[in-house]
This record gives sequence, C-alpha cells and structure tokens, in this order.
Amino acid sequence: IKHINGEIISDNIQKNLSKIINYIDSHYRDNDLSLELLAEKVDISVSYISAILKKEKNTTFVKYLTTLRMEKAKELLKNPNNKIVDIAESIGFSEPYYFSHSFKKYQGVSPKEYRNNEQNN
Repeated sequence: IKHINGEIISDNIQKNLSKIINYIDSHYRDNDLSLELLAEKVDISVSYISAILKKEKNTTFVKYLTTLRMEKAKELLKNPNNKIVDIAESIGFSEPYYFSHSFKKYQGVSPKEYRNNEQNN
C-alpha cells in the first residue's frame, strides 16, 4: 500500500503555485500569455494549474492575469505623462481599445476617467 504524506502533497502544491504565480507575475506584459503557454512554460497541465489557482487563490488564470494587469494600469495611470496607448502595451494589451474596454469592465470607469478622478483627489 502506497502511503502519501499530506505534507509532501501540500509542499508540492505550494511549489507549483509559486512557479505559476512567479511566471504570471514576471510575464504579464506578454500579450500572448495564455493558460496554454503558461502550462508549457512551467511544465504543469492546464487542468492542474486551473485546479491549484481555484483551490489556493480562489481565482482563475484569466481573473488573476486581468487583476494583475489592471492594478498595474491603475498605478501607471496616476502619472499623467504615461500615454494610455503606452500603458495598454506595457501591460500586455496590443489593442488600446480592448484595454480601455477591459479596464472599464474591471474598474467601472474608463482609463481616462480614472486618471481624471485620481488627479482631482
């Protein structure tokens, strides 16, 4: 009978989670970053990545990536010298309109409105 120690399993989950999060955190700027690409790069299956993110972070790949990108965008929008089109590109959006749409969905206001609100506060 094979006996698997719970701690070993937990360690592996944490190791894999770290691998996944570290990869996303350092590659969120790549506009071709996808769950499939991530799986290939960290050598963990798509379904296992999804399961770990759900269990350990209560999120999905897309949600985690979007939140990361949008929070970076919010920081960058605080500097009026950063053009919105450049911000979009710097956080992995090749299409500024899609960035604006995604930002508004996430934040409830457009990047421009967000910037104006920030400057008036």
